[in-house]
Amino acid sequence: MQTIVIAAQKGGAGKTTLALHLAVEYHRAGKSVALIDTDPQRSAEMWGGLRDANDITVAGVPGAEIAAALRDAESDGYDVVLVDTPPHASAALVPVLRMATLAVVPFQPSPLDLGTLETVRRMLDAAGTPAVAVINAAPLRAAEIEPMRQAIEEGGLTVLDTVVHHLMPFRRSIGNGLSVVEFDPKGRGAAEIKQLRKDIDAAIAALPKATPVAA
Repeated sequence: MQTIVIAAQKGGAGKTTLALHLAVEYHRAGKSVALIDTDPQRSAEMWGGLRDANDITVAGVPGAEIAAALRDAESDGYDVVLVDTPPHASAALVPVLRMATLAVVPFQPSPLDLGTLETVRRMLDAAGTPAVAVINAAPLRAAEIEPMRQAIEEGGLTVLDTVVHHLMPFRRSIGNGLSVVEFDPKGRGAAEIKQLRKDIDAAIAALPKATPVAA
């Protein structure tokens, strides 16, 4: 089972948005998928309640119960589990990260997001978790994207090639219990999420074969 934890230190980085759209994309790729929502706002769980399709298991789980939830998911035979985490990640997130196959850290291309990099890096180092960054919610044609990519990589975190842009179909689809690929299958957002999933798969495939540390 692959466990992908979406984590960031700053609120508003777009963790939940990525988690929802990636969950559907993994299902579309033929995987059995569970989405675990540990954010007290329970936005992912609310989205799950809006879906007509019963194809993705979405469960709200307190952080203290995440280890048991992941064990249950593995026993139930899920291929991929995505974990949406609370904003303002702290040391309390380290045990969750230790159970991850990969952590995906979204950054918007802004100085405020970049300012969280050192804190995020320390948290990932404490957990010993493989991680990649993704530039998320980027304005179209933003000049800041490439300097942001360079700064993150200089800070010690690999940035995935795909940039996810700030596009209205991402938000509109969520309000209908859909993913961007279901809502606007031929749009730019759909293409970005499809490619992001492939980038994440490639990052996982490149990892040394090791078992995540149990909490």
